[in-house]
Amino acid sequence: MGRRILLAVVLTAVGLYPALTDGKPQQPATADELVAQLGSADFATRERASEALLARGVAALPALRKAVNHPNPEVARRVGQVLRVLEARAALEPKRVTFKPGMWTLTDAVGAINAQTGYPLTADPKTGTLPRVFGFTDLPFWAAVDRVSREFDQGLTLPMFEEKIELSTDRLRSPFVSAAGAFRVDLMRVHEDRDVDFAERGSGREPGRRDHKHTLTLNVLAEPRFILLAAGPVQVESAIDDLGEKLIPLPAEDKPDPDVIQVKDVIRRDYQFTLTPRFRRSSERSLAVRTLRGTVPVRVVVERRRVIVTETILTSEGAKFRLGGDTVTVKRAELDKDGGFYLRLGVPGDPGGEWKRRWHQRVSVEDAKGKPLKSNGSGWGSSGDEHHISVTYPAKNGPGELPPARLVVEDWVEVSHAVRFEFSDVPLP
Repeated sequence: MGRRILLAVVLTAVGLYPALTDGKPQQPATADELVAQLGSADFATRERASEALLARGVAALPALRKAVNHPNPEVARRVGQVLRVLEARAALEPKRVTFKPGMWTLTDAVGAINAQTGYPLTADPKTGTLPRVFGFTDLPFWAAVDRVSREFDQGLTLPMFEEKIELSTDRLRSPFVSAAGAFRVDLMRVHEDRDVDFAERGSGREPGRRDHKHTLTLNVLAEPRFILLAAGPVQVESAIDDLGEKLIPLPAEDKPDPDVIQVKDVIRRDYQFTLTPRFRRSSERSLAVRTLRGTVPVRVVVERRRVIVTETILTSEGAKFRLGGDTVTVKRAELDKDGGFYLRLGVPGDPGGEWKRRWHQRVSVEDAKGKPLKSNGSGWGSSGDEHHISVTYPAKNGPGELPPARLVVEDWVEVSHAVRFEFSDVPLP
């Protein structure tokens, strides 16, 4: 009884559970009433109202949006704080899939996921599988894909240079998949390194210290409508082996030079990242990881807003444009003697070197009618703290083609998020 009373008190404090007045339940405050409480003279009341609005989730968004320009500065400040959190949550809500229980072929299952999400999921046409009887309700996209993958014993592949996700028997499905909302983490591989360090004292009469290290390959996927700008490092909450001992996380290996484009970054999808956390084995007798649990911090583009920064690109050299927190400078914008167009833009950098990839994705050139020009080359460069990207476009070679006119730069809305994962009974080499 005491535990139930305590729970009621806690939930009442955040406006989720009806309080008791003269033995009668009192209705929870509405979202509008909670917004009004953000301006209370009592600090504790303001705090409880903020917590209650966060607990309401996306249902509180209409009331919060109405109060963005509230005349009370404290209300406006708290509304802004809560709104940022809830809009980020709403932006990361997964697309959901429902299968009516019944007989499903692989082709029908893939088609149903496509129809409900709009994502480019395909099945290998060479795959022949018998129908299966199953169904589910309101599963997030990646969880639905994994369920179909398990039902038909298909592996998930991302064909190189093709914008599709394919289920195929050419690749086995990893048994270690952790789907969480709009994301999934697949444990793809466990690699072992063995060392004997003769400069360190070994156990007993050993001539040196023996060491076993394991490198895990984690494939992090977001829904295809997102762009993963960054992922990691992996934050481990629990790593326990089958002997009940902790696996010891090890520092990451040396990071690659950010000024060198890695092959893996050229071929990876916008919504994909691969991470390789490392651990030290507790004992030779350890044969499996009983529990591996943690999070992967990610930075995600959740919205891409098309912005025409100039309609006269040929006369814009030297111009600066502000997009969100970024400044873009037109360094060069010129036609060559053959009619080809060369564009160089000064852009902000970032410590990981991801700017080289993402700024090329954000920039496009159009003619005066809004038809995009197709580039035939691109590049990038740095000098100290200054960075630039360059794009070349061929001369007009068709009737009716117009010269470059518009510079279009996407204004990206970015959100930070922690993707949870958990795996059990992972065998060790």
